[in-house]
Amino acid sequence: MNDTPEVIRQQMEDTKLHLTEKLESLECQVSDGVQSVTDVFDLPLQIERHPWLAVGGSLVLGYLASEILHAPPIKSNYEPGTEPRSSQSADQANSSQSLL
Repeated sequence: MNDTPEVIRQQMEDTKLHLTEKLESLECQVSDGVQSVTDVFDLPLQIERHPWLAVGGSLVLGYLASEILHAPPIKSNYEPGTEPRSSQSADQANSSQSLL
């Protein structure tokens, strides 16, 4: 066996060098991934890259906002100026009218 201390030291140095290279490569990949995610949520950058999509999206959002804000009023079951009746008092009124 040629496992002299000198050979072992050389193997350790080689392993250390390979691990350092792999770690640097991994750091670059992580950094690139973080930058990509940051770019996705950068609204001014996305508008610069895709101006027509931004215009279309703003038109759709404006339309939806106008539909929500200018919705027709909900119709009620009673006439203006009168108080709403409970179902029991409405039944009593109907039965008294049918007796007449």
